Amino acid sequence: HGYAGGVYDEECLQYKLNPNWNLDVYNFTLPGHESNLSSDIKYEDWIKSVDEHVEYLINAGYKTIYVVGHSMGGVLATHAAVKYKEIKKVVLAAPAFQYLDEDDKILDKVDSLVKNGLNIIKTYKGKEIISRMLKVSIPMTMEFARLIEVSQDLPSKLNKPVLIFQGQEDDIVPVLITSAFIIPEVIIKFLCLLKNRR
Repeated sequence: HGYAGGVYDEECLQYKLNPNWNLDVYNFTLPGHESNLSSDIKYEDWIKSVDEHVEYLINAGYKTIYVVGHSMGGVLATHAAVKYKEIKKVVLAAPAFQYLDEDDKILDKVDSLVKNGLNIIKTYKGKEIISRMLKVSIPMTMEFARLIEVSQDLPSKLNKPVLIFQGQEDDIVPVLITSAFIIPEVIIKFLCLLKNRR
């Protein structure tokens, strides 16, 4: 799931994959995202949590794992895909390797997120966005920015099939960022642009 999100963001996909494709679907909430975002969580905790969940599946006997990640979850899915040979394919939805203006520094991105908040509220479900913004702390947002910063080389290390979904009108992870930054770096890739989608 994305930053400030949870398993509820991906439930629709989970319920469609399980009966229609006869897949075992495993979904989890990242540390600090259970209710109010905890300000004592570090980006390393998110990576560690993903590693623990992937290792749980491997230890349970899964030899072929496909990972799906949205936004921040796309970055974390890429971390796992680079690390584990059992992960055979990757699906990324608006992966947040860059977001908003890619030239901004960490504090500028935090400021930009706040300034763009009203536009995002207008574009997306206002009530949902407001509830998520209220549970976001500045330290946690800085950890998100640090995660993105330390993950910049990951797309070039990803040597597995990758399907990327990207909304053409996404305000947070714009299509130009995805196509300019991620697409050239990923070796085996497929890009699906979603018209009129965020």
